Amino acid sequence: MKVKYNKQKFLYHIVGCVISLKCITIKQYLKYSKSSSSSSNTAVWVDLFSYNQHLEGNNQSDFIRTTFSSVIERIGYTMMVLTPWDDPKPLTRTWCLYELFCTIKSKDIQFEIAMTTNEKSRFIQDICQKGSEEVNKMLSIVSVQRSQCSKIEDQLCIFQLVEDKFHEINSEVFHLIRKWIIKTMKEELINCSDRSTLLFANATIP
Repeated sequence: MKVKYNKQKFLYHIVGCVISLKCITIKQYLKYSKSSSSSSNTAVWVDLFSYNQHLEGNNQSDFIRTTFSSVIERIGYTMMVLTPWDDPKPLTRTWCLYELFCTIKSKDIQFEIAMTTNEKSRFIQDICQKGSEEVNKMLSIVSVQRSQCSKIEDQLCIFQLVEDKFHEINSEVFHLIRKWIIKTMKEELINCSDRSTLLFANATIP
């Protein structure tokens, strides 16, 4: 039987991330997120299972530039798991940054960050207490040039594709994450009783 999904989401996986934790994060995100209604009819495409980076021949530039990026565009919704939020490993990986670049290139792709409920509470608390200091510290690691990759062949291929756009990608990723943080804090401001603390947090994020 062919199942028709109302929504599809593309999700990165990074080497060293515990799959079970990622599954818990996705489940909680789909259950509680306002932007993820009808979660029971949502398909999540994990890059680890959608594209095997360890197969020979999968690092061809044409595939990475056209086929791979077009899949992300067709899905139309990119999700990144940040747990812990202040040690964002995806932002240090070449593939993840390239996938973000593909997301940014298409203005029609929605972007969202998923956290466990406990991690999101910690995120809100940290921002409320420390404001832009924590945000800037987290975003300071964004650098395509310094990113890591399991296969040097893949990294060289991606670098060749974006070699004249390093600064542009770093800047765009920075603003994409910052935009999500501001949106999330505004949503919390509407629903939170401690409005003075959240107003301070919003005011201190540049």
